[in-house]
Amino acid sequence: MRKKSTRLLSAALAVCMTVTVLPMSAFASGVAEVSPQETAAAQSEETGDVTRDVAIDEEHFPDSNFREFVKKYDRDKDGKLSQIELAKVTDLNCDKSYSGVTDDEKIKSLKGIEYFTSLKTLSCRRNLLTELDVSNNSELKSLDCDENQLSALDVSNHPALEDLSSYHNPLTALNVSNCPALKTLSCEGDRLLSELDVSSCSALEKLYCDACQLSVLVLGNHPNLMYLNCSENRLTSLNIIGSNAIDQSRYDRFHTYSNSYDIVVADNRYRLSKLPGNFDASKVEESQGGSFDAESNILTVDPDATEVTYTYNCGTYASGDSIKAKFTLNVTHHTHHYGDWLRDETDHWKKCTDSDCPEPEESVTETKAAHDFDEGGVCKVCGYQRETAVPDAPAGGSGTDNIQGAISAVVVGAAVGVIAYEAGTGIYRVINMPGIPMPSNRIELAELLWEHAGKPEPVSTALYSDIDEGDTDAQKAARWAVEQDLMKDDADNNKFHPAFPVSKLRTCLTWNAAKEKGLFDKTEE
Repeated sequence: MRKKSTRLLSAALAVCMTVTVLPMSAFASGVAEVSPQETAAAQSEETGDVTRDVAIDEEHFPDSNFREFVKKYDRDKDGKLSQIELAKVTDLNCDKSYSGVTDDEKIKSLKGIEYFTSLKTLSCRRNLLTELDVSNNSELKSLDCDENQLSALDVSNHPALEDLSSYHNPLTALNVSNCPALKTLSCEGDRLLSELDVSSCSALEKLYCDACQLSVLVLGNHPNLMYLNCSENRLTSLNIIGSNAIDQSRYDRFHTYSNSYDIVVADNRYRLSKLPGNFDASKVEESQGGSFDAESNILTVDPDATEVTYTYNCGTYASGDSIKAKFTLNVTHHTHHYGDWLRDETDHWKKCTDSDCPEPEESVTETKAAHDFDEGGVCKVCGYQRETAVPDAPAGGSGTDNIQGAISAVVVGAAVGVIAYEAGTGIYRVINMPGIPMPSNRIELAELLWEHAGKPEPVSTALYSDIDEGDTDAQKAARWAVEQDLMKDDADNNKFHPAFPVSKLRTCLTWNAAKEKGLFDKTEE
C-alpha cells in the first residue's frame, strides 16, 4: 500500500511540473504569450534564485526622485522589482519638460537604470543628470537625454540604437562608435563638444551638430545621409563620402554656415598642418585674404587681412556636382622679436623671445644658417669664434709656453678624448690660474681679464648695443678686451654677444695671450 501511494504521489508531481512549464497559450486563447525574459525570470525564481529581485531602496536607486518614479513598476507592491516586473519595462519616460517643475523635483542620478535590461526607449529630458550609464541597456533603440548637465556620454556598442538626442548638454565627449543602426543624431547646442566621430554609424540619415565647438567632424561613408547641419562650429574642412542621398535641389538639407577658426600667423605665414582634422589644401577652390599652397602646405596671409575665407570641396551631391562649403579663419598677426644669436659649432640662429609666440621653433628654422668665418675664424654674422689648436711654443719660451704646448698636444690628439682635455686644461689652470673661477660666457671672460689687468680704461667710450648701458664695468671690460686683440666683436652691428658660451680651452688660450702681452704684469708683481 505504501509503494502504491508513493507511485501516485510521484505521478502527481510529474503532472504538476509539466503543467508549470507549459506556455499559457496551451490552456487559453486570447491571453498574451509570456516573453522569454519573463520565462527566464520565472524559472530563476522557481530554482530559488530570488536574489535577482531588486529592492527599491537607496542602495539600488540613490536618487529619491528616481526611486519614487520606479515604484510604479512594482506591481505586487512588495517593495521590490522582480525580474518579471523589470522585463516588462521596455519604455521609460521620466521627462521633466512640462511647466512648473522645480529643481527639487528633478532627477540628479539614474543609477539603477542598469536593472532595466529590456529597455527599448529611454527619455529623461530636462533633469539635472551629470552622468548617464546605459552600458547595460543594450537593447535601447531610442535615447533622449536633452537639456541635462552631462559632461560625457558613451553609447558605444549599442547595435539597436536608432535615435539619439543629447542637445543642450555641456558635453566634452560623445562616443557613438559601433552603433551601426543609428539613423538620427541630435547633439546641437552642446557647446563644449570639440570633436565628433560618426564614421562607424553607417546607417546615419540625419545629423544635427550645429552650435557646438566642433573643430573635427569625422563623417566616414554614409550612403543614406539626407540631412546635415554642422553650422556655427569651428570647422575648417569637411569630407563627405558616399552621401549620394544629399539632394542638391534641397538647399535646406546641408548647412555649414558660420564656421570659423582662430589662428595666429607669424610673419604672414601659417603651416596648414596645424589646422585640426584632415585639411587638404588642394580642395580649396577660392580664397580671400590669403593664398593656399598645396605643395608647401603653407597659407600666406595678406599683411592687413584679419580673416581668410575660402570655399572647400567637401564631396559630391547625388547629381554628381561638388558639395561646397565656406569656412573662415580669424587671423591674429604676430611679428617675431628675436634675442641674441644662438649657436653651435656649425650653425647660428635666433629664436623669438615673445612669450605668446605661436611658432617659437619655426622662428629658429627661418633664421638658422651655417657660420661664415673670416680668416681669423670668427663668424662674420654672429661673432662666433671657432676653436683652433694652440700654436707651437716659440724657441726659448717660458714654462707657461710649454704648458700651452701641452694643451695643444692634448687638443690635437683626438684619441686622448675628454679625459685628456680636462687634464690638459686642468694642469694649465693649476699652474697659471690658481683659485680663479672659470667663466661660462664671453662677458665673464672679458671681465675676468679686465679685472686681472687692473681695470684699465679702454680707448673707446662707445657702448655695445647688446650690453646693458648701466653696466659700465661690463661695457669697459668688453671694449678693452677687443682693443687688446684678446677677443672679437661684431663691429658691423655694434654687438659683443656677451652670453655666448666659452670653453675652458678658450679661456686658457685667451688668458695665456694676455700674459704674453704683459697685460697682467702690474697685478702679478
